Amino acid sequence: MIAAKSDGGLCFRSLHDFNLAMLAKQGWRLLCNPDSLAGKIYKARYYPQSDFISADFGNNPSFVWRSIWSSQELLRSGIRRTIGSGTNVNILNHPWLPNLKNPYVSMHHPGLVNKYVDSLFLTETRAWDVDIVRDMFTASDAAAILGIPLSQNANCDSWSWMYENTEEFSAAANTLPTCVNLVIKHVEVAMVCPVCTSQPETTSHALIFCNFALACWRKVGVSFVFDPGGHFRSWLELIFTTATAEQVSTVAMVCWTLWKARSNTVWKGKNTSVLNVIVSATVALDHWRKAQDKNSLSSLCFSNKDDGAERWTKSDMDIIKLNVDAAILEREEQYGFGIVARDHFGSCLEARTGSFGGVYPAAVIEALGIKEALSWIKAKNWSHVVIETDILVVVQAVRSSQTLGSTFGLIIQDYRLALLSLPNVHLYFVKRSANRAAHYVARQSRFYAGCSVSEFPITSELQDILYSES
Repeated sequence: MIAAKSDGGLCFRSLHDFNLAMLAKQGWRLLCNPDSLAGKIYKARYYPQSDFISADFGNNPSFVWRSIWSSQELLRSGIRRTIGSGTNVNILNHPWLPNLKNPYVSMHHPGLVNKYVDSLFLTETRAWDVDIVRDMFTASDAAAILGIPLSQNANCDSWSWMYENTEEFSAAANTLPTCVNLVIKHVEVAMVCPVCTSQPETTSHALIFCNFALACWRKVGVSFVFDPGGHFRSWLELIFTTATAEQVSTVAMVCWTLWKARSNTVWKGKNTSVLNVIVSATVALDHWRKAQDKNSLSSLCFSNKDDGAERWTKSDMDIIKLNVDAAILEREEQYGFGIVARDHFGSCLEARTGSFGGVYPAAVIEALGIKEALSWIKAKNWSHVVIETDILVVVQAVRSSQTLGSTFGLIIQDYRLALLSLPNVHLYFVKRSANRAAHYVARQSRFYAGCSVSEFPITSELQDILYSES
């Protein structure tokens, strides 16, 4: 399997890592499908009172179990518990907090031993008991817990994988075809960098340490420390954990443009200037933001003429339009959303914002904002309403019949059920440029922390946006 493809092999770089990923896939199946035949056999033999992720090595284990058990640490690095009914999530032993650094409860209160998440709910309904949560947990854990959305319709809890949008565990390995990597794979090429022609071309060299790459980084103003002996992955992880979202976006796009310039040198014999790389990266980043996941547009059925609007427009007579947007507040480890309601004259009726603790993808936060918009519509007794969002995947999920057990899937399912009693409420996708008012309100949610939804005042900045669009 490690032999070169020219010799009839599969050319795996690390057979150990590949095997571990495949074993982790089996562990994932034992965890998520405990009622399968294999799941029942292993549970009866090795973890009758727990689950795979908590299972011990056991006495006299079989070779197969010893192999699968070795993948536990890999699964623990990215596995999370999605709260549905809360009856199967152990408060102290399961990774269920929406915290990237530590998903486990940080303080072990004696009253939480052998307790499950549903014990933190109110007795009358599936909602957090705020007093108990704040009394039993640290301030940071309490804020994260109160920010976890709860579905009134979920019947069970599920597992999810934090590194995939589908929240399903997958095994994959991606490597840039640099000259050094090609030589490792037994491809007959020179190891020297085709751009500077002076050093072996590794991933770190091509995207960081090559004289041309360094000139691009100086031009773009990146001041992060480069470790000449380090790996590209370590450098990128450092940026992801210390830089702002704007800086991360810029770094990612410059890396992509550097590789594109390198490919032009190799395949077309064309050299690219530093200025052209920076301009190309800036334009590409701007196009990406405007496109709002443009590569997924083909999968959405645009049978409705109101999808994909680039400018905000007034609604038809007697129809209220709600714009919804999400905000990820990374530094505060919080998320928020903004909702703006306008009548058919374009006049603002009201605006609302919400801020909660925890870290979730933008699609989850946007779905929460839309779900809150439905509650607002019901409370106001509005009958004919149009809801607009600039997150395409949310619109796709609502219109799809697919059922997901993730946090995002549970929110979408609640939204679909709520729509059954609101036949004249419709959801559409618009570009970011048509959602400016909601975007502004969402960004201001950082000033309304407290795990609640509040009325947002019509400030002068919001008035300017509304006036420009009316």
